[in-house]
Amino acid sequence: MEQKYLKILGIILVPIVVYLLSFGMVVFHYPSYEKLISKYSADKTTAELQTKNIISYFQGSEELRGFTKPEADHLKDVRFLIWTLLIVLVFLIILLFKIYDYEAIVLGGIISLILPLILYIIPFEILFDVFHRIFFPQGNWMFDYNSVLIQMYPFQFFYDFFKNILFRGFILGLVITILFLKDSIKNKIYFPLQQN
Repeated sequence: MEQKYLKILGIILVPIVVYLLSFGMVVFHYPSYEKLISKYSADKTTAELQTKNIISYFQGSEELRGFTKPEADHLKDVRFLIWTLLIVLVFLIILLFKIYDYEAIVLGGIISLILPLILYIIPFEILFDVFHRIFFPQGNWMFDYNSVLIQMYPFQFFYDFFKNILFRGFILGLVITILFLKDSIKNKIYFPLQQN
C-alpha cells in the first residue's frame, strides 16, 4: 500500500521537477531575455542593461539600480520566490531519487508532455493573473504603463517567456520519458531472462 502512494507521489513530482528545472534554466539565462527584449521592449538599450542588473540581483551579486521603490519591492519579492522555488526543486529531486520508480517516472514524464497542451488552452491573461494573485497577494505587481518594468517587459514579453519555459520543459520531459521508458523495457526483458 505504501509503495502505491509512493508511486503516485513520484508521478506527481516528475512534472513539477521538470518545469521547475526548466524555470531555473530560463530565469538566470540572459540570452533568453535578450531575444525577447529585442522583440518587445520599448527602450532596448535600457532593458538590456537593467536586465543584466536584475539577473545579478536575483543571483545575489548586485543591488538594484534605476527602479522606483515599488518596482524594487516587487523585484525583491520575485527574487525571494525564485530562490524558494529552487530550494523546493532541490528537495523534490532528492525525494524523487528516494522513490526512484521507473513506471512513476515514465508516467510523470508523459504528464509533463501533456501539461503544456492543457496550459495552452487556458488564456495566458488568466494564468498570469492567477499566478500573481497567488504568489504576490500583497498586490505590488501592477504598474503604470510608463513604468520602467512595463517598458522593459510588456505583457507579450512574459507570454513568450512562459512559452520558453514550457518548451524547455516539454523537451526535458520527452528526454526523461524516452530514457526511463527504454530502461524500464530493458529491465522487464533483461532481468527475467537472467533469472531463467
